[in-house]
Amino acid sequence: MTKLIIAVLSLWFSINAFAQGTTSAAKGTVQSAPAADVMPMADSVDNKAKGRLSDAEFVEKAAIAGLAEVGLSDLALDKSVAKAIREFANAMIKDHSAANQQLRAIAKAKSLSVPQTVDRPHTEILNKLAHLSGNEFDEAYVNVMRQDHDSAIALFENAAGDPAISKELRDFAISTLETLRNHQLQVHNLPIGEIKSAH
Repeated sequence: MTKLIIAVLSLWFSINAFAQGTTSAAKGTVQSAPAADVMPMADSVDNKAKGRLSDAEFVEKAAIAGLAEVGLSDLALDKSVAKAIREFANAMIKDHSAANQQLRAIAKAKSLSVPQTVDRPHTEILNKLAHLSGNEFDEAYVNVMRQDHDSAIALFENAAGDPAISKELRDFAISTLETLRNHQLQVHNLPIGEIKSAH
């Protein structure tokens, strides 16, 4: 008897499900969109959450970083009394000025705007360092350079491996990374508090 009841219930559910599906089709009930139709929305939803950058975003961030290195290093030549700091600052100005020029050329070819000044955080840092002198300035400058180069390498590594970035800018990021890593090594090896005077 139990088996008969189960068989009848199964048959009823099958007939009911078929009837509901037929009714929905007859009334033109809107069905869920196919998965392929919603995928583009899912793909476009948050490139930033995935760590991706657009060309314009990378150009802006890279240009500001480069301008900051040059500006801070110009200040170091004016304020520092340490030979190692001044030599490092000269290298920063030379290398980052060249990289900035290359970035501007690529951006111009792509009709992308390039910042001409640093952002507010770097402006504040520049203003603070401008009021320091001697060993106090040297220590602050080295600390900022360490942090900035760590951040710049992360930015350029991200761009170098990001398929959303154009080939020209990816190539720029890849070629610049070697210089940035060399700077990073140099600045992390500068002995804060033990730097000898240039005089």
